[in-house]
Order: sequence, then C-alpha cells, then structure tokens
Amino acid sequence: MRYLHRAVTGIIEHIEASRLQVWKVTVDSVQHVTSATGEAEDMMTQSELLYGDVLEHYLVVADTAPQLAQQIECAVRDVESGASLASFLLVAYQDGGLISVSAGELPFQSVAEAADWWRPR
Repeated sequence: MRYLHRAVTGIIEHIEASRLQVWKVTVDSVQHVTSATGEAEDMMTQSELLYGDVLEHYLVVADTAPQLAQQIECAVRDVESGASLASFLLVAYQDGGLISVSAGELPFQSVAEAADWWRPR
C-alpha cells in the first residue's frame, strides 16, 4: 500500500510508539539512523527541493535491520508482498512530501492520500 504524506508528525509518533528502528538505505549500503525524527524531517525538507529529481536514499523502518541494501524497486515489492521484515518504507516524493509503502494500512496512513499511482524510480 502506498500513501502520500504532507507532514511527518504522525509517522514519527508511530515510529516512536512502536519502538521501531530506522535505516537509511542506498543501492550499496545500509546505515542505522539514530534519530527517526531528524531523518524523516530532513527527507521531507529535501523532497520540497527535488523538482522532479529523486533522492539517492530511502528509509527502511522496522524492528530489525535489513539484511542487505536493495534497489528501491525490490524493496517496495518485498514490503508490499509481506516478504520483507520491514514495517514500512519512506521515500521522498519528487514533487514534495513523503511516500510510505507497507503491506497493509498502518494507523498513520489513514489520514494520508492514497498513492497507488506512485512508482519507484
């Protein structure tokens, strides 16, 4: 399931309440992030400046570390199919905002706009 978020507050509250961990992932590395608040807010800010471009990383939110770095297309497929241990992904939307990707609707997604039209690139 894919949703477009214009604010990060609900996402951060969910991460903290669920005691989830956040990892920044690029094509070739996985880096543990110590502050979900800072990372999500930074990604939201960066999304406002992309003007159609894409960020070089995305965020994996889970209770355990990702096994390996994946291209975004593979990560989205695995999370949506339930094959991934990740709770959800956060991706900067190139026209501003964050896209969350999950296998099922999470509490913070109920107030977001459905984004089934979004495709990773």
